[in-house]
This record gives sequence, C-alpha cells and structure tokens, in this order.
Amino acid sequence: MEQQNRLGIHLTADRATAVVVGLHDQQVQAAFSVRTDEQTSASLAEQIAQQLAARNLVCAEVFVALDSSLITQHRLRSEFTDLKQIQATIRFDVEEALATDASGMAIASWITDRDEQGSDVAVFSADRPLLAAFLDDLQAHGLDPTVIEPDLVCLARRLEEHPDPPAETTLFVLLAERACYIIGPAHAQGAPAVRSFLWSPVQDRSAVLAREIPLTLASWNGKHPVEHVALIGHTDGLDIERVARAVHHPVHPLAVADLLPSAPLDMLDTPPVSLLAAWAAAPAPRLKQADLRADFAPFLGKQVRVQRCLRVAAIALTILFCLLAFEFRRQSQTYTRNAGALWSKLEVDYEQAMMGNKPPKGEAPHKFLDRVLRGMKKDGRNVGDEDSIPARLTYILEALNQAMGAEETQNPNAIDLQIQSLSLTTRTMKLTGTTGSRAQTMSLLNALSNHPRLNKVAETMFADGARDGFTVTVELKKGA
Repeated sequence: MEQQNRLGIHLTADRATAVVVGLHDQQVQAAFSVRTDEQTSASLAEQIAQQLAARNLVCAEVFVALDSSLITQHRLRSEFTDLKQIQATIRFDVEEALATDASGMAIASWITDRDEQGSDVAVFSADRPLLAAFLDDLQAHGLDPTVIEPDLVCLARRLEEHPDPPAETTLFVLLAERACYIIGPAHAQGAPAVRSFLWSPVQDRSAVLAREIPLTLASWNGKHPVEHVALIGHTDGLDIERVARAVHHPVHPLAVADLLPSAPLDMLDTPPVSLLAAWAAAPAPRLKQADLRADFAPFLGKQVRVQRCLRVAAIALTILFCLLAFEFRRQSQTYTRNAGALWSKLEVDYEQAMMGNKPPKGEAPHKFLDRVLRGMKKDGRNVGDEDSIPARLTYILEALNQAMGAEETQNPNAIDLQIQSLSLTTRTMKLTGTTGSRAQTMSLLNALSNHPRLNKVAETMFADGARDGFTVTVELKKGA
C-alpha cells in the first residue's frame, strides 16, 4: 500500500468529494464523489473509507474543506495585526458584532489586509455540534482530519499561485451548483479578500454576477486593483459579455482541469468546483489557515492522543485511590467514635449492675458477666448483698406496698398510683410518679420515711393536671 498520500475532502451536508494527492509529486492519484440519500444507509465517511479500500489507497494525512452552505462569513475590523492576538480576541469581536452568544460556534479567522491601525479580518463561523458530528463520523472510520477549513479559504490559497492570468491582478469567480465564490487578487499585506453567496439553479446567473461582482469590488474599497476576471466552473449558458460590461474588465473562462496537475478519467463525473476545493484542501506546507477544528477539537495526532488518554487515566486513578483512602479513614474514625460511645455507656450500666466495679480489661465484659451469672445460679445465691440493687428495689416495693395497704384500709376505691420512672445510682434511688390525691402522696412519702432501711433525702410535690405528682430521692440508712 502507498502511504505517502494526502486526502482532501470537500464536505457538504449530503455529499463529499475526495481527492488523493501524492505527498511528494503533488499529483492527483484518485478522485471520487459520494453522497447520502434514501437508498444509501452508509455515512459519507464510511463511503469514503470504502472507496479508498477499493482503490488500495492509504493516506497519511486528511484535510477537510467545508462547504460554504454550512458556514457563515463575517467581515470585521480588528485593532491588532498579530495573528495570535487576533485569534485570542476574535470571538469577543464576533459576539459584539452579532450581539449573540458565540459559545455554540466554531470560529476561524482569515486576515485579508493589514495597516498601521489594525487588520481587516474575514471571520468564518460554523455550528459546533454539526462539526463535532462530522468529525466523529470521520474518526470512526479512520479518517482524522488535520484541519477543517472553509472551502473558500482552500480555494483562495491555491489560486494565489495561479500564473496566467496572474493572481495579483485577477478576480477569480468560481461557479458551483449551489454557490458562487469570489476571490480577490493576491497581495503581500495579507490573504486575498473572499466572499461567497448561495444561489439557485433557476436563477439568471448572468444577472446575479453582473450585480454582485461590482458590489463586492466596491465593498473592498478598491485597495487591490483588478485587471482580469476569471470564471471557473459551471459556465455553460452564461452571458460572459454581459458580465464583462457590468464589471468593466476582461472576463476569461478557466477549466478546472487546467488548474489541476493531472486529470484522471474518474474525475469526469465529479462536480468541478467541489473537485477543485478537495484538491486545494490537501496542499503542501500550510502557510495560511483558517482552521475551524482548532477552535473546538484541535488535532493532536495518534501518539499525543494516546499519551493524553493515559495521563487522564492516571489522574483519574489517583483521584479514585485518594477518595477510597479518605472513605476508609472516615469509616475507621466513625467506628472508633461509636465504639468509644458504646464503651462509655457500657461502663455506666456495668457499674450499676456490679455494685460500682469497673469492667475487666483483660476479658470481654459480656463473658465475665455470663460467668458470674452462671456461678450465682449454681450456688443458689441472691444477686448482691443488703445494699445491692435487688435489695434496694425490695425496700422500695415494701414501702409502696405499705402505703397502698394503708390507703386500701381507709378507702378501697382510692388506690391510684402511677410510677413514671425509677432511677438508681450507687448511693441513691429516685422515684417519680403521680397519685390520685395529695393525701395519697403524703401517705406514700410517709411510708418511705418510716421504712427501717430507707432514709428520705429530698422530696417534691406538684400538680400534674388532675393528679398529684411527686419526686422523692431516698438512700440506705447508714449503720442500719
């Protein structure tokens, strides 16, 4: 396979014209045109790849010329003369001139003239999602374009080199099926001035040219004089004399075949201006560009793309591992904090159950408690001594029973005691509840005071709705 080739593609919404050019001799190796319609399910890029494979051609570089129907051209004045400064500010100039947001556009600039006050710039904009769709389709079939330029720019760059008539004094007018391209004379201050507009096959093209060419020359302010007008493309049926009278310059038709280095037989059915644009898109060194791709998806080359992907993957993995480490640390801190809280709560409950003793350090508390409980069941002993929790609870119950028994003797229907809470510490017992009357409350408090093992420390009585509430704190009598 011959790999020293360049592929130029002129791309429209439904048609693509491709030209394969030799890398060194600049000779056209092959040319063909494909299109999409209702009978064809394959995309334009897929059809181009199939045609290249059928011809046993492999191309080292791909260049795309985008049809003028997909591009909007603006003429702006920039205060800068340096290309980098213009490219850095041109988007803001476009937004200001159009009073619209340019974030959805791909923009390229083409400097047509310079002076001390600034530069005249032709600005080309295209729909960024549409270009991204074209680019994805081409890349999916192994055709990754180095640049994507307006076809008008590609044609202007090629025609600058035209010797006869000389490009420095010639206005080139290219007549395509759906568009007309006007390219001004070549000059040293910048690229040729350019303009394109769409037209319909049913229009009187002679009348359109007789009107638009003088208007275009007038808008360029006559900075670069025109001595000849060259018509290229579909000139059949054109009234050349009428156009010459309107522009006041000699008009000469030029054949596309005369502009190409060679003309293979398979070019005969290819649209002439599209063929010329595809050929012009794949030149030798790129001196003057208006690359739309550089504005949204710059060409990187395969090796650079792989390196960038690996770099992004490494950064992503590093971030992932950092997040995992942070999550493990957070879970560990949460576990330690929860374990500490549970241990603190366990110590309080353990001290209450084991008469103030601390949990053992060399053994799990539940195992120690289980062993103590089994031993007590085996020995048949009560849990604790006279000041143990069961004993103190027994004293409380005895006092309550005594009070309720006395009340029952007086009035069997007046027994109404509700215990709301009972809390015990190593020294005291606090009882909170309500009774049906203040007399019952006094009877209960007296019973607690009169118990031989209990000593009342504090008492509080209060109204609780229709009931009489109380809070009493007692402790064991010392030396009893």
